[in-house]
Amino acid sequence: MASQVDAVGRNVTQFKPGDAVFDACICNPRASGAKVWVRRQGSFAEYVCASESTLVMKPDRVTFEQAASLPTAAFTALQGLRGSKKKVDMVR
Repeated sequence: MASQVDAVGRNVTQFKPGDAVFDACICNPRASGAKVWVRRQGSFAEYVCASESTLVMKPDRVTFEQAASLPTAAFTALQGLRGSKKKVDMVR
């Protein structure tokens, strides 16, 4: 998800209306495989409500489209680096 903040709650301190932000829309970043995405699969909506702790400021040089796709690419790479815990046969 990448967008501009429309409104904030009274206890929010890191963001204000108009800030450009993005969010990974994931359930558990420490999980592996499909468990990362369980219960939060995407963000196709006109408005979303997100916890302040899950949002990050979007850099000016990054488009909203790039910011929205960044978490998927990052978690795909991270899962590849972590590797599989199962024994896998080599394919020749």
